[in-house]
Amino acid sequence: MGELCNNQIDGVEPPQPSLQGLPPELSALILQHLDKKELKSLRLASKSFRDATTTPLFQHYTLYPHETSFERLLSIANTPALSCSVVELEINTAFRSLARIPPRYLVPPIPELYNRFGRVSDKVKKRKPPDQIAKVATALRNIYSKTFAGGNTSDELSQMVFLQRIFTQLSKLRHLRITDAFYNNDLPSFYSTLLPEFCTSDTKAYSHLLQDFTDDENVQQSYALGVLAATRDVSSLRKFQMHGIDWEDFLGIPDLFKRPILYRESLARLKHLEMTTEMGKHHWDGDVTLNLQALLRLADNLEVLILWFRSADDAEVGGETLYDWAYDEHCKSNFQLDLADHDEDFEGPIEVPARLTWSSVLRQFELKGLICTSGEIESILAHCAVSLESLSLSDLVLVPETKTGPRACFVKLFKWMQQNLHLQELELEGFFTNGGMQDWTFLHDTVYASTEENLKGKVLGFVLHGAACPLDHLEIPDGQFDLGKMRYKKEAPAMFKKDETFKGDESLYMEYNDHEDVPSDVEDEDSDEDDDDDDDHDDEDEDEDTESDDSGTEEMDEDEWESATDGSLD
Repeated sequence: MGELCNNQIDGVEPPQPSLQGLPPELSALILQHLDKKELKSLRLASKSFRDATTTPLFQHYTLYPHETSFERLLSIANTPALSCSVVELEINTAFRSLARIPPRYLVPPIPELYNRFGRVSDKVKKRKPPDQIAKVATALRNIYSKTFAGGNTSDELSQMVFLQRIFTQLSKLRHLRITDAFYNNDLPSFYSTLLPEFCTSDTKAYSHLLQDFTDDENVQQSYALGVLAATRDVSSLRKFQMHGIDWEDFLGIPDLFKRPILYRESLARLKHLEMTTEMGKHHWDGDVTLNLQALLRLADNLEVLILWFRSADDAEVGGETLYDWAYDEHCKSNFQLDLADHDEDFEGPIEVPARLTWSSVLRQFELKGLICTSGEIESILAHCAVSLESLSLSDLVLVPETKTGPRACFVKLFKWMQQNLHLQELELEGFFTNGGMQDWTFLHDTVYASTEENLKGKVLGFVLHGAACPLDHLEIPDGQFDLGKMRYKKEAPAMFKKDETFKGDESLYMEYNDHEDVPSDVEDEDSDEDDDDDDDHDDEDEDEDTESDDSGTEEMDEDEWESATDGSLD
């Protein structure tokens, strides 16, 4: 099948004075800047050449490939002056929409490619029977034979081979940004195809290459982490960004837990990690906080971590949805993070000390669209409490931790942050909800529907500078409410009602099913409010009484009506 050369990719002609697949004038322009050593950034986007632009110093050059994009990229990677000069690479195109790569570009030399990532394990060798290994090897050969014949091959295999080859050629790459690159979630795993669990140098047989032949039926797919693992040979990479990823492909929990050795080399060097995905509430699986802990454990040199989990348009989650999610057996986490490094598979849940501790240098942390309990987000922030300087939270959803306890209160979270974090900068934007008991919307300079002036500024001042807490009157005491006998509803703020002004507390909307179990404090508050209402509307009540007397009829409630009829009416 050929051999993989260190300086040239199979199937591509040696570099020429011009770049293959590019117009001569554009190729000459690139080479001119290469000679001047001015090339710092290269962007690839699926647009037409008429929009191509350059800047005088070539700091942010934009290259727009179309039908021959793979050939161009391979040509760029095979141009030593270019591959040794590019510091920043952005791929802004969906690979599934590009033309199919010619077969000669798709077929990697199996032993050379997989030996690069393979790891011999005596334990695994003994566990895997020879006939199963032979079955996997045969299936893999059949796939490659179809590729040679120009048959149908999986797109993610093309992407895997292509990216792995590009990355190994870009020796100076420091910043990699990929947008809208891997969105097809019904394909076999990009990760498992690229990085097998092990390989044996004597038999050239490989296991765990394709999901169909694994004995782990619950392996989640993770294109994003697969791309990260593919960059392990790029020792210069310090910044990784991937945007527009489908939720199922965003973070692979079993991969992080079971094979951290595959990600350690890539993650340990990163200083900046940014990953975003659009996720609706129906996609939530309840394990994201474990992924964050695993990322912080493996990427212990990160200084900037930005994770966006869903779009604001699809982020609202009602109280009943949260309640059902929190106690759904399917959503409960079966895994906990283990501080030990696992280089091979293991079975069963992982046990971990109650308090995770490790050194962190994380300075900037941005979370958007996270759904978790208050204890989970406190645990995540505690890992980087010493070094964290800037924190941004938006569209945060807190769920109940116990079925009989109170729903997590944002007041308690802010107080914990004030006591345990030493922030220099805090940003709160978007909606903050725990299913109806406290629902806030933080705008640029205020809190939506709040009658208290500069409430957002007071909250920020409290957390950052230890000023007086402006939210003590909103804190929900532990054990005061029984969630099993409450249901929540979100009422429209009065500002949307004609000729009315909002006078209540925007953070507290509740309705009880069983009034006998209402706590005494709440009963007193309700009774006081009723008294006030009675005082304010005495004239209206008198008018109503007069009208009812004139009509000669009285209205009965349901209990009085049933008592009067003695149940004689069906």
